[in-house]
Amino acid sequence: MLFEQPPTSIRTSGNGGVRLVLSGMADAPPWAQVNALASDTDRLRVIRAHAQWDATNSAQVVSWLWTGRAQLPDYRQILARRLADGPDDVVLLRLEQDFAEPAERARVCARHQARSDAAPTNGDLNYVAVRCISDGPVMRHGFLDGHRRWPQSGWFANGAGYAYAQAGQWEEAGAALAAAAAALPAMAEFISVDLARIRRLTRADPGAIVQHLALSSQRLRYLVALENGTGVDSGPLLAYAELARGHLDRAVDLARADTAFEARVLRLAAASDGASAALVRRALALAPGAGLGARWRSLPGPGSTTTRAGRASRWRRAWVGTSRPCSTGNNRRARTPSSVSCASSTACAAVRISPVPRRN
Repeated sequence: MLFEQPPTSIRTSGNGGVRLVLSGMADAPPWAQVNALASDTDRLRVIRAHAQWDATNSAQVVSWLWTGRAQLPDYRQILARRLADGPDDVVLLRLEQDFAEPAERARVCARHQARSDAAPTNGDLNYVAVRCISDGPVMRHGFLDGHRRWPQSGWFANGAGYAYAQAGQWEEAGAALAAAAAALPAMAEFISVDLARIRRLTRADPGAIVQHLALSSQRLRYLVALENGTGVDSGPLLAYAELARGHLDRAVDLARADTAFEARVLRLAAASDGASAALVRRALALAPGAGLGARWRSLPGPGSTTTRAGRASRWRRAWVGTSRPCSTGNNRRARTPSSVSCASSTACAAVRISPVPRRN
């Protein structure tokens, strides 16, 4: 079989059988594609091709562009050429803002504001200008106002969704982000993860909803697989499945192979229902940054205190010295755990980046 999904079952007249399947990797996440290549030359060639030519309405374009920024010395020239070809493309304009150095950002935003002023009925350009506002509450008000004025705009739905989330208005946030994920293929990969978190906060039985959201997000599928242990044969990553099952001591034991990872799992275990006093003491004794270097966040699950507001006080104690864990606000980073193996420094960089853009 060539370039098809392997069959879930086969029918034979004997004692079983085997089907060999050659599958393409076009739908695989960038880190998986890069890690499958044998040389850094090939890896950089693939990264450059995607950064130059992927359509901005494709599912992985943002991840490829972020990876290109980290790996390609001529990335600024690539982005400039793409912007020359698509000067009103919101995906590219967002990246121009996000990748600008502090001294350059004011000039970029002034240019974006001028484009918006010249086209006052263009909701997309208005959204790009609002995104440049440095005052957080004023920016969030701008997103909400723009969402009311341009209710069909996926970009304003996205900004409004995170504005609602920061205010704790979860139902409104969920509705806006669901609209954004449907309208913005380039952002669905990331929005779906946050939408799954919101559904877990607001639904008694969110399993089917999360599984449906995972259809449009490789990242969410990966997190769900970590939580239930699917495809994780051994090693520290199995700790996440044990946390989800409520096996807290077992989770911490599995994580001991990696000191930083053990600290991360210890924090999650100590913040969970059923944690022993000894686990809580161990977590509170950690250095403030221990286990948090990768800034990786798992989905809140049955073993995690992020699933119910009533457990928040223990969570806050266990995450002493850190920013809000599993926040559904913007500017969060989620990275692939450090124990994932990779073939070279370039491939490892692509794995470690596992980029999450600014959300709003």
